[in-house]
Amino acid sequence: MQFRIGLILAWLLLNSAEANTLTIGVLAFEGREKALDRWQPTADYLSQNIHSAFFRIEPLNHEEFVHAINKGALDFVLTNPAHLAQLNVRFGISRIATFVANPLGEPATHFSSTIFTRKDSGILRLRDLRGRRLAAVSESAFGGYLLARQALLQEDVDTKRDLDLVWMGFPHADVVNAVLENKADAGVVRSGVLENLAKQRKLNLNEIHILAKRSNDGFPLLHSTALYPEWPFARLPDTDVDLSRQVALALMELSPQSLAARSASGAGWTIPLSDSKVHAVLKELQVAPYLPARLTMAQAVQAYGHWLAIVGLLLAVSLIAGWRLMRANIRLRTTQGLLQKSQGELEEAIRMRTRELNKTRDQLIGTQTQHNSVRNDVDSACNAMHALYDILLREELSPQQRIDAMVEAVRRHLGSEIGLLYRVQGNAYEIRSITPANAKCSAPLHADSVNEAIALRRTHQSQDTGEWACHIACPVFVQGELHCVLEYASTAGAQNDPSVSSELGTTLLGLTAQWIAHEVQLDEQRTFESRQLRAARERFTDITAREKDVLGLLVQGNSNKLIARTLGLSPKTVEMHRANLIRKVSAKSSTELVQLAVSAKIFPEIQ
Repeated sequence: MQFRIGLILAWLLLNSAEANTLTIGVLAFEGREKALDRWQPTADYLSQNIHSAFFRIEPLNHEEFVHAINKGALDFVLTNPAHLAQLNVRFGISRIATFVANPLGEPATHFSSTIFTRKDSGILRLRDLRGRRLAAVSESAFGGYLLARQALLQEDVDTKRDLDLVWMGFPHADVVNAVLENKADAGVVRSGVLENLAKQRKLNLNEIHILAKRSNDGFPLLHSTALYPEWPFARLPDTDVDLSRQVALALMELSPQSLAARSASGAGWTIPLSDSKVHAVLKELQVAPYLPARLTMAQAVQAYGHWLAIVGLLLAVSLIAGWRLMRANIRLRTTQGLLQKSQGELEEAIRMRTRELNKTRDQLIGTQTQHNSVRNDVDSACNAMHALYDILLREELSPQQRIDAMVEAVRRHLGSEIGLLYRVQGNAYEIRSITPANAKCSAPLHADSVNEAIALRRTHQSQDTGEWACHIACPVFVQGELHCVLEYASTAGAQNDPSVSSELGTTLLGLTAQWIAHEVQLDEQRTFESRQLRAARERFTDITAREKDVLGLLVQGNSNKLIARTLGLSPKTVEMHRANLIRKVSAKSSTELVQLAVSAKIFPEIQ
């Protein structure tokens, strides 16, 4: 009966909110049907509680997620924390709630990984797994492999080098069966799998041994690694913020006894938990979305310390402004309370002074409107600063990726249709970044506005230029010389017009432009050094192996006689090889030959 009522409500919502259907992408790690059975009641619950929208579940695998997001077909995402970390770095997806599981009847907001073996295997510690067979779900499974890989690395056991990996795929029960049937010496599964199998009488826990067994208060499941947040519920960057807030509140109000909670094998939802530990695991293991680290935190602070100070100062200013706004709102509410109390006590006086009170009311409404406008400006600036701060600390990004991310972040903050960054070299323009990537334009977007900004040496904004309904030009000067130009523009048909009318917006755009110029300089310097190194190495492409041996000993400072004795040659032969080397690399002397070899890094062990 309850299922039929749910179908009727879903049908009514589908017909009443047809224009506002929202899609929740779910990672279907156990198949499409199981994903629908588990999460469709949650979508029905959201449709019943948020009357302005109808929610549907779309089961997807990892590849289908990327295609669906690129096509704009998803509004929300429900997946494991490692997968969300990849989507967060690639698409800017943000968490709004965390799933609360219900293992053994006790709510749990975290999960772990369990490494186990048979009790008669003779394996007692993680180090004993060297040379053994380890069964796991897949190479990308977070709880089913990656956490165990990290734990083994901490014991100096590399799963790819020291173990024979057996990939079983989903479900996790296949991993347990492989260990029990002696197809693998040990296995790794997500916490809770062993208890569920024991509850179904498919496993006797007395037959297995937990490796590196841990104990955490409030977490009743067998586990071998640290605890990590459960599955997150996240929104896409373009999903409406107010609607996302409604979804988050509705999820957190979900009763543990409801059909949606029971179908999901959980106890509801809670506030989004920090995924910093998840990112730390992926970064340590150097798996997607993290490449091998190129810049340490200390190096980042040394290189961008002044920007961190500026961001901190702006954040402090915004906090002070917010505090003052809060005090003004408190005073306003107090004044309104006094007016309402006086209204009950002085009804006769109120009737005589209606006009005066109406005027006072209009002034209060105007003040409130002004405060709301200021608050919105501050909130927008804070969001932009947070986005820029996150980009600044993302060590995995290359200089060009960091430049593209900054240009895109400012474009979103301004509500601009097109963003363009280009390097100015005389009368030539070298485009460094265009956002969005599919935009068709050339530099400059509006030459007159750019020339005006360069002449004024500050940000310049133009309206109704003919081609653009609104255009912003921000020149960047380095050591008094024009270095690059940052432009944002929107056509008359765009949804929003960019604006930097506030002093805070102008300051934020100017600081961003300076930061981008610094990144451009770093990128150009690296490119120049790379070209020099390549040119130097090309001069040594024609030398023979014996000539390289002679050159290596020359770089170490050995004489001709010592080189001849070391290589078993005559001094005249060594002299001939050295002459050939000088001729082939077009060096003027032996000293220049050695300097060229060092600069080309032919012998890195000597550097």
